[in-house]
Amino acid sequence: MSWPSVTGMAAMPPDTETAVVDRFMKGLADADYEALALTLAPDVWFRGLLPKRTEESRTAVDLLDTLRGWFDRPGATLEASDQHQLGTRVHVRYRFRMKPRFAPDQWHEVEQTGYCRVKDGRITRLDIVCTGFHPAHDQLS
Repeated sequence: MSWPSVTGMAAMPPDTETAVVDRFMKGLADADYEALALTLAPDVWFRGLLPKRTEESRTAVDLLDTLRGWFDRPGATLEASDQHQLGTRVHVRYRFRMKPRFAPDQWHEVEQTGYCRVKDGRITRLDIVCTGFHPAHDQLS
């Protein structure tokens, strides 16, 4: 599988931290991994607290692999998201509706919340906590 080159890209023009996180969430919602790559520093530090384990990576390529593994599903939809600046960090929250691999015939919701650091127009750190998958109350086809 080929990923966009993140090491050879020039720094993005100066931008507000929240605008960078907006682009990150749009890329995630659209499953646009090239757009996501443009929001990440090549050496982005990611830590995720999941219901049954923790995940950590130190490169944009590894984080893109992780996000693709979690959210790249037919019919996956970003249901809600929000963010706000808090000092030097940006709080981020997003909820997806999807059919996970372990239950391909049943809709589930999963939400993640956490904090980003942004420098020079790129996310340099992302720390999130994940709810895990929960069956959706309304099982629309």
